[in-house]
Amino acid sequence: MAEFTGNANGSGASGLRSGPSGGSGPGCRSPLSEALSVMSGTIRLSSHEVYYEAVGEGEPLILVHSGMGSVREWDFVRPLLWDRFALIAYDRSGIGRSTGVPFQPDIVEGGAEELEEVLDHLGIREASIFGSCVGGAIALVMASRFPGRIRSIISSDALFHGDEGLKRRLQTMLRPWDGMPPPFRETLARLQGHAEPRDFYETFRSMYGSDESDAGYASSPSYDIRDRLSKVACPVRFVHGDRDPFWGVEQPAAVYRTVRKGSLHVVPECAHYPHLEYPEEMAAMATRFLADEVSHTR
Repeated sequence: MAEFTGNANGSGASGLRSGPSGGSGPGCRSPLSEALSVMSGTIRLSSHEVYYEAVGEGEPLILVHSGMGSVREWDFVRPLLWDRFALIAYDRSGIGRSTGVPFQPDIVEGGAEELEEVLDHLGIREASIFGSCVGGAIALVMASRFPGRIRSIISSDALFHGDEGLKRRLQTMLRPWDGMPPPFRETLARLQGHAEPRDFYETFRSMYGSDESDAGYASSPSYDIRDRLSKVACPVRFVHGDRDPFWGVEQPAAVYRTVRKGSLHVVPECAHYPHLEYPEEMAAMATRFLADEVSHTR
């Protein structure tokens, strides 16, 4: 069991639907800091520093954000889970308040190593993971490499392999900031926690929206983790919105049976971020799934 307490600190694409209004930072109010007492800190890893936030008590549940996200991505679902789990969210390398370089070609493999270091520094031997998009891929790769560290995984709207068609589609979708539709801008503001994430977006676009760059994952046609899934021994709930504008439900539908304890949960009328669009439903699903798996392992 783990417990975290502390003082609250100050601390296409139009298919990204808006969920509850808010976020954090100027112009984006978050329900998290108003409702909970959050402990935050920075830990020094081998190559960079990672900012993290912890809240709640119970079995540890690590929240790994998406490529366009940050710790703020989880603000709307954390208040629905904090009384059942010890929740830890962190900014991945180069994102938010963490140092380091973002969007590297080895973003998934490197992310798995980063996650292992985070667990080591926080003294967590074993945890469940809730990963969004690339965060889900990171969790799966870590489970294939370090099976004793991961109790169970919720992988939401992750990508399992790339192709040239996907790269071209992303290049078409990722237009300059001023040309992006308001729903996309609103969603990104909530993911990043401030009202005007233009600079972050343009950095993201330069890595995922051009022929010259290779940020791994969706920008790389050679990206493929399907052969790793058969090595994942823990229970995995694959979650996917049936209106995901980036890649369809066909990917998780094709791979979930390759995981020994895999299951699929499709969210109707949902785009790329189920936990933003339907936080209550996702919190209920996560609670049931994780509680069942904890009880089965005792």
